[in-house]
Amino acid sequence: TRVTHNGRKMPLYPLQPSAFRPGNFLEKSFDAPLVYVGNGDENALKAIEGTELDGAIAVMEFASGTEWQRLLRFGVIGFIFIEEDEPAYSDATAKVTGTEVRLPRFLVGMDDGKYLRDTLIKGSVTAHVDAQPTKWKNETLRNLWVVVPGSNPDYENELALVVAPMDANSIVPGQSWGGQNAANLALMLSMFEIGRASWRERG
Repeated sequence: TRVTHNGRKMPLYPLQPSAFRPGNFLEKSFDAPLVYVGNGDENALKAIEGTELDGAIAVMEFASGTEWQRLLRFGVIGFIFIEEDEPAYSDATAKVTGTEVRLPRFLVGMDDGKYLRDTLIKGSVTAHVDAQPTKWKNETLRNLWVVVPGSNPDYENELALVVAPMDANSIVPGQSWGGQNAANLALMLSMFEIGRASWRERG
């Protein structure tokens, strides 16, 4: 999905879907007003008093907690959050809800976000949106299991589980790097190799 204004095409990255439904716009290609709403608190709303929000897309700072939800009652059709250098975990989780309602929410990069902020702080503008809908897809995944026999007969009927995830997650699924998960998996494999070498030595 991307938004275009004055010839500048800005990619938008879908945020984590709600518990039941991806956050897609109703149309794939359309024009809509963009309104900068800051962090969505009372002062930010007073700054745009008189601005029409019905049918608009709200452009907000990522550090806005759950304030974005209050704009839904004004008829906002979607949200674009501006990327930050070091976003807080609490701000990320605040962008996800368990509702069944369709909530289009996107992240825009810092450079494009600065352009939108600088442009919209002077007043709302109309931009063009080309949307690529996201969809749920059923997949068959796998878990890998390795059983390492112990040497103490007192614990022969017990198991100690050591686990590491093979996937990763992010408030923006398309930018989920998974570095920490990969390191944990590498550590577990290293532990397994050490244990297997020790088991071989015992014969």
